[in-house]
Amino acid sequence: MKSINILIIIILATFQIKAQTNQAEIDKLAKLYKDSSDVVIYTTYGELKGHATIEKNNDSLPQAVLIHFEGVNIDAASEFLSNLIKKKISQGYQSGEGHGMLPDDFDIENRLKNTFSYSTFIWTYKKGNMYFIARGGNEEEVTLKNLKGETETVPYYITWFSIETGDNSRKGGKQAKEFKF
Repeated sequence: MKSINILIIIILATFQIKAQTNQAEIDKLAKLYKDSSDVVIYTTYGELKGHATIEKNNDSLPQAVLIHFEGVNIDAASEFLSNLIKKKISQGYQSGEGHGMLPDDFDIENRLKNTFSYSTFIWTYKKGNMYFIARGGNEEEVTLKNLKGETETVPYYITWFSIETGDNSRKGGKQAKEFKF
């Protein structure tokens, strides 16, 4: 009887471990950010404060996790993004066609610093059904009220970026139909 109980415990533990390892990458990410939408990341150049959003499909399953950062230090953002892109590449993500395809020896951090200074960017990486998108740039003008209470548009640069990881197989949920053309 004792050996049967031990056998049952071993079988149940094996199924539990297998269930945890088979959990989709997007589910793991959604679990990390479900209880707190505020995100703080520390870099050599200071902290980055962002806001996380979990996008769900029609079946209420997570299909993407997006974190948006605004008013950031360019050096901190460049360091963080370059390290994250390198990490995604080491996890098997590959550059998407036409969106920031970078040679292996490319200095991503310096490229980001330069790009933040003069334009916006969208870099896409894919691994199977999963995707990772890094977007960023500068907002060039802001609407403010002057001392008289009048609204004015003034040149002001706000550096922003966002990161998104999603699962294309979850888009649309069970209702999704294949597009034919």
